[in-house]
Amino acid sequence: MYSLAAQGDFPAIFAKINSRFHTPTVAILVYAGTGWLLAVSGTALFVLALAAGATTIYYAGMCAALPRLRKLRPKAPAFRVPFAPVLSILAVAVCLALLSALTVRQSLLMVVTALLGAANWLWMKRRPAKSSESVTPLLDNAS
Repeated sequence: MYSLAAQGDFPAIFAKINSRFHTPTVAILVYAGTGWLLAVSGTALFVLALAAGATTIYYAGMCAALPRLRKLRPKAPAFRVPFAPVLSILAVAVCLALLSALTVRQSLLMVVTALLGAANWLWMKRRPAKSSESVTPLLDNAS
C-alpha cells in the first residue's frame, strides 16, 4: 500500500510517514487489520486461492508470450531451453487445468478483484500525474 501511495497510484494517506517511528503507520494498520479480519473470518483460504489463481494466470501469460518474444528477438541474450515453444504450450495447458479446479466462488472472487483493480487503475489514471518532486516529500519526512 505504501509504495503504491508513494507513487501516486493509491490514496496519499497510505504514504504518510509517522514522524516518531518513521514508518507508514496508516498503511501498516490497514494491512494488519485486513489480515486479521481475513484470519478471524475464515476467508484466508479464499485469499490464498486468489493469489494462487492470479499467479497461475500471470505465469500462463508469460508462457504464452514466449514464442512471440523469441520471434521478435531471436538473438536476445537469454537462457535457452530446447523445445521452448512446445514446453510453453504445455505450461499454458497445465495452468488452464489448474484454473479449472477453482470453484465458482473462487473464480468470481478473482473476477471481482480484477474489476476492482481495473477500476482503481482507471480512477488513478484520470487524476493528474504527480511529478517525482511531489512524491519525495512524503518519503523525506522520515529524515
